[in-house]
Amino acid sequence: MASKRINKKEYQNTPENESIFTPLNPKYTFDLFVVGDSNRLAYEAAKAVADNPSGVYNPLFICGIQGMGSSHLMNAIGHAIEAKSCEIYIGQLVTARFVDYMKIYQKQNKLAEFRGLFKKLDVLLIDDIQFLSFYDFLQEQTELSQIILYLLESGKQIVITSPDVNPKEITALDEMFHSYFERGLIVETRSPDFETMSAIIKKKSELQKITIPDAVIIYLATSKPGNIRALEGMLARLGAISNLQNIPITLEMAKESLRDVYWLHSSKIKLAFDIGGVLVKYPGVFLPMISALGHGGAEVFVITDIPEKKVAQKQLNKYGYNIMPDKILCADFEKFGERCKAVLIKEHGIDVLVDDHPGYCADSGCVSLFVWPDPHKPYESQ
Repeated sequence: MASKRINKKEYQNTPENESIFTPLNPKYTFDLFVVGDSNRLAYEAAKAVADNPSGVYNPLFICGIQGMGSSHLMNAIGHAIEAKSCEIYIGQLVTARFVDYMKIYQKQNKLAEFRGLFKKLDVLLIDDIQFLSFYDFLQEQTELSQIILYLLESGKQIVITSPDVNPKEITALDEMFHSYFERGLIVETRSPDFETMSAIIKKKSELQKITIPDAVIIYLATSKPGNIRALEGMLARLGAISNLQNIPITLEMAKESLRDVYWLHSSKIKLAFDIGGVLVKYPGVFLPMISALGHGGAEVFVITDIPEKKVAQKQLNKYGYNIMPDKILCADFEKFGERCKAVLIKEHGIDVLVDDHPGYCADSGCVSLFVWPDPHKPYESQ
């Protein structure tokens, strides 16, 4: 790679660098990625970039369903490049973190120092670029666009992920970003077919040291768990129950153990999220959850206290939730009083209410799931 080499370890020890760049996930390597028809092109493009950074497909955009391997491939590129030379500096950037820390540096009048964090990079990995499409991040878009342009002109490699949306469809992004899209290569990770999903289950069960019989593999592969992360959760649950109760994993045991989570991903059910401020406080928790449920066949609604749907949609979009107006249920306290949410649930035939208030709307006739995003904080403080 035609770039100035630097002492990576020395640079990583600076507080500024540790705060903005995130480490590569050790579990996300090419060896642990299961290749199938749904992701083969994305895999081959990622391998080509890892073998010849800045020489082909620059920038490389990896899009597709949340939790289907885009972040895995991006991390795998970083690991493969890093293995070739410890002097190549790789920075993995979560877009939300970029926004947060840019504001911190801006308040301290240190934007020049902030930009300097990126100028020594050989490879920049950007996760969740769609986060920048929110309406109040225009200045951050401009700043990141200039950083990308500088690195591309300096012959450095850029890899970007955009889960759930093709980057060309993110119309709110600055025009400069769309010129990058045309310059590079866009590849997609789609939902795996039965054979690929079966291979993924076998690989994940081996990594978790869980013995899964073929009948359970078929059961899980046909359940459409929504994404790979949801599948990992199912396997972890089976493994925990098997170890704690000292029983083997069988088809009957799997059906019983996953009864309260499996149907969320496999049934054509209606779910409503009524979680108020928690929804925007923990988008990292609820964005993958809502995405997985939607791709698994569930019809997802959001109940809000905001009286106008357009205002509510704008607020949800700000935090990355792509909820259509017909899926937003506005509570009318003036008309129905405290029972307004229960009325909405009954009117729209909601099967499951995901709530941050245990037992709330118990008279609505649906199943209530209490969500507590941060187990390290008491409920009252969230």
